[in-house]
Parts: sequence; C-alpha cells; structure tokens
Amino acid sequence: MQNILFFHNNDEFLYLIDELKKMYNINNFYILKTGERAKKTKYKNNNIYSDIEQLRNLNIKIAFVISESPFVNKMYFELYKLGINKVYTINGEYLPMLEQNKLLTELISEFNFDKPLIGYLETHLYNKCNLNCKGCTHFSNIDDNKFMTIEEYEKNISLLSKLYNINTFRLMGGEPLLNEKLGEYLKITRKYFPKSNIDIATNGLLLCSLNKDLIEIINDNNIIIKISLYLPIEKIKGRIEKFLIDNKILHFYGNGCKQVDNKLLIRDFHKCLTTTKKYDSKYNSENCFARECWFLKGSLIAKCATPLQINILNKKFNTDFKLDSDDFIDISKLKDSSWTDIE
Repeated sequence: MQNILFFHNNDEFLYLIDELKKMYNINNFYILKTGERAKKTKYKNNNIYSDIEQLRNLNIKIAFVISESPFVNKMYFELYKLGINKVYTINGEYLPMLEQNKLLTELISEFNFDKPLIGYLETHLYNKCNLNCKGCTHFSNIDDNKFMTIEEYEKNISLLSKLYNINTFRLMGGEPLLNEKLGEYLKITRKYFPKSNIDIATNGLLLCSLNKDLIEIINDNNIIIKISLYLPIEKIKGRIEKFLIDNKILHFYGNGCKQVDNKLLIRDFHKCLTTTKKYDSKYNSENCFARECWFLKGSLIAKCATPLQINILNKKFNTDFKLDSDDFIDISKLKDSSWTDIE
C-alpha cells in the first residue's frame, strides 16, 4: 500500500480524514498540520507531523489537502519538493454545501503535478462596485475602468491554463454581477479550467435579479456563489437565501460558516497602506493578511491585488507608491511554467 499524506490547517477538518480513509480505503497514512487552528491530537503521535521536513524519507507520492482557501499556495510548492506527484484537494470554505445536497466526492478536486498548482487565484470581472466602501482594498470605489474585454480575458485565461493548474479560482470585483456579459466570462473560465473550483465573490445585492439564462450558466458550469456580508446586505439576506435555494445555486457566506451569522458581517476594513516609512516592508510583506490572495490582472500575477491596483490610488490622490518588477510575474513573457514562479 502507498503511504498517503493528509494535510490540514484547521481541527474542524479532522472528521474529513476519517471519511476520506473509508472512501479511498487508506490504511497507511501520515498527517501534516500547520497553523494556530490545528492543535488537536486525534491519531497516534507517530502519525502526526508539524514540520514537512520530517516527512522527507517516507516516500509519499499522494497527498490530500484539506484547507481554508486561500492559505495554501506555498504548501503546494513544499509538497512538490517533498516528491508528491498527485494531490486531492478540498476547499474548507465549501463544506457548508454538504447541506445543499452536495456530496463530499463532488467537493474533491484531483491534480497531477505535471504543471505547477496555484492553490488560489482571484481576478476582476468588473472593476467598479455598487457599494462605496471607504476601505476597499481593491480601490473599486475610485476605479474608472469597468472591465477587460471578453477577447482579452480569454487570451489571458487560455495562456494561464497552459502554464498552471488552479485549485480555487475566485471571480470578483468590484461587483462582478454588474458585468452584463458575466455568463460569457463564466463559460470561458470553466472551458479552460475544467477541474478548478470556480466561485463568484459578490456582495449579494443583485443576486435576486439574476435572469434564467445566467442561472442556467452558473449551474451548468458548477459555479459557486460566495456572499460577502456587508451591512446593507443584512436586511435582505433572507430573501437572498431563498432565491439561491429555490434556484439550486450552490453558495456560502463569508468565511464558510454553516449559516448566515452576524459575526460574519463586515464592519471594518484592514489598514493595509501607509505613506510613512517607519515600518519594515519585508516583514509586512511576509505577514500581510492578503499575502496568499494571489491576483491576476491582464497577463500579470501578483501576490495580492495591491501592487497591480496601486496605480488607481496614485492617479486619484497623487500618491507615489512604487511598483517594482519583482512584485509580479508576466505570464505573457514566460516560455514555460516553473515551480519557482510559485516560490
């Protein structure tokens, strides 16, 4: 029997290991756990590791990755260096959909490491928004550009698919439901990423006005709706939930809790920029809350949205935040993909 590795970063996912062991008839396994929310010990200590270096000589080729997206981009690179050649992934945010008649097997994605695997990537389908949040970290409230054309989008998505696999692809904005041709963008994304989890991050205000054609495209292409609960949405969340259930649209709220919870309401924003130079930029980069929210804009990929969106702020307020060439990679200039890109 092959040795199997289970990786998780939240003790709430421990029950899934038991389910997966039965489902795949797994007897020989090890567990790698990391993070503040992965502290419980359920199995024998000789099966559990907190440092991937301890697994070097165990000849593990297959791993199950159960994680809260997006905080696993670096882990896939570490698994590749370990010698793993296949991963089965479960995005912990999606577990509430088990209560929407979704089977666990339908939440599992399978990827070979024939191409580098990006755990999480987000991109805008519409830059402007129908809310005006003063703390928007994507600067959608001051962005004058609406969206890239379908032709440009398909060109970049096609190129991206040749270079990388993507576990979770989040389509957002701004408010993506403002895009009148949203269905075409969804079909293009699914065409080039048939194995990926694809979800739409929306504030939910326009959900109940979705037409039948768009609903059909969402369901046919297995698109998931993620609702960010801003204060204006709280008043209509009951109507939103009924609409989504009636139309059999898979969805979850905020951080993936099982039900709409007031604790998920977005009341404040992270303060992620400063014009002073008293802070350690290297430390901030390594510890920023958005450091794993990789972002695609055109043909450029950055570790978060800020480097590729900062020109919007500079233009509006005459600030002078700098964009350096090592802040991003340009996939249009890559001849081939490499795991060093992920590193």
